[in-house]
Amino acid sequence: MPAPQSHIRTDVLTGRQVIVATGRDSRPIHVGTQTPEPSTGVDPFLEGNEHSTPSESLALRRSDSSVDKTGWLLRVVPNRYPAVGAPLAVEPQVSDVFPQQSAVGIHEVVVECPDSQTRLAQMSVVSVSRVLLAWQKRIQQLGTMFPVINIFRNEGFGAGASLPHCHSQILAGSGCSSALKSRLVGEQQYRELNQASLFHYWLAAEVEQRDRIVHLSEDFAVVCPFASRFPWQIRFCPRRQETASFNDLSAEQLIELATNLLTASRSLDAIRQSMSFNLTLTLPPADQSGAIPWMLDLMPRPNRFAGFEIMTDVDINTVLPESAARIYRDSAESLSPCTVGEICPAGYEWRQQS
Repeated sequence: MPAPQSHIRTDVLTGRQVIVATGRDSRPIHVGTQTPEPSTGVDPFLEGNEHSTPSESLALRRSDSSVDKTGWLLRVVPNRYPAVGAPLAVEPQVSDVFPQQSAVGIHEVVVECPDSQTRLAQMSVVSVSRVLLAWQKRIQQLGTMFPVINIFRNEGFGAGASLPHCHSQILAGSGCSSALKSRLVGEQQYRELNQASLFHYWLAAEVEQRDRIVHLSEDFAVVCPFASRFPWQIRFCPRRQETASFNDLSAEQLIELATNLLTASRSLDAIRQSMSFNLTLTLPPADQSGAIPWMLDLMPRPNRFAGFEIMTDVDINTVLPESAARIYRDSAESLSPCTVGEICPAGYEWRQQS
């Protein structure tokens, strides 16, 4: 039997490389899984346990309810174990050999539902729409204090989740990651040479080729990127200049995006039930709002990082993106969008603390 063919693909947006090696998907695995036993402890995100979290910064709650009490549909609270925080009392000395600095910022948790749902695929279109709107509200608020906003969702033990309750996280700070810097530099260099957007050049090529397109509408494209880092990776992209800023998306557009996201997550469950995944929203710095469009990536984690990936920073993807897109298209179910009025139902209001 001839050996399966592998090849290297490069992400034109970042320069990052990935090896597509479909033959590795059938390799035998005898190492025990790391799936933890179901938690029997108290769920700090469950309605009624508001005392278990810091005081909320944003909530969608009943008009007659009190802050940090029951009667809410979504809450945003400071992360009790933040990755960033206040400046150090004494700033470390600057060194060319051992550079370091304070990791200053705000780290928040978006508690996406008041009940004990644990999977994005279990949620409704209206619930996911509320999450996207909450992200938008916090981006607008935190962007006045910090230039860089990172939004991500870890679902499942294999993707780094420490609690099963549906939640996402917002990390606002001053530092620009190397990945974001690569995108900004690549976009700037392309615009200087071509007087056009690299992102829209890439997306137009994907749309023209169609092999990796999952869904298209006037405002959004859903695609399995050519150089997908992970098996079954799927990306949600703005198609027009009017939708290039996440802050400028209307409620109707957020509902459409939520519908696309929920459709993809349910298709992923049909492909492989309860697969861990990361969801990441990439945004330009607040002071460079037009530098790059936003993009939302759902990255399943069926495989683990191993020595090669760690030492080279090159991922190995065992599923062709073209095959993934076809299977997503074939398994997609039709979901009815909600109405704008359902996001904040009668008797409820958004409350954001200053």
